[in-house]
Amino acid sequence: MEDIKKIILSGGIVKFPYKEEKKEWVGEAYIFIYIHYKIKIVVNIPTIKLCPGGYKDYAFSEIDEAVKNFANIVYHKDNLMYKLQEAEIALGLDGKFGDLDDEKFCDLVFKKREELLKGSVV
Repeated sequence: MEDIKKIILSGGIVKFPYKEEKKEWVGEAYIFIYIHYKIKIVVNIPTIKLCPGGYKDYAFSEIDEAVKNFANIVYHKDNLMYKLQEAEIALGLDGKFGDLDDEKFCDLVFKKREELLKGSVV
């Protein structure tokens, strides 16, 4: 979480793919600092888990809470994109490649993702 904080304090934007249902489009979660007559932390995650609408402003003094909430939602098993690319890489290193639109390959990737999640704290 400290990396997220360092990036946004340096003027960067942290973006992460986000989705909760296999068949839905991939959305984008992001966090950054907005400065225009006031300073605020902007967090947008396409889920109701953050708040209705998925968009929330935090006061600058709440930066640690904003970063924590962002990380706890995007780095969670409910975000199907979390650990998905890591699963595809692991399969690719074993010579298994495919398209996520192919149901058999998609199931294989999600099975590998579940294995990776078992070794993570989510």
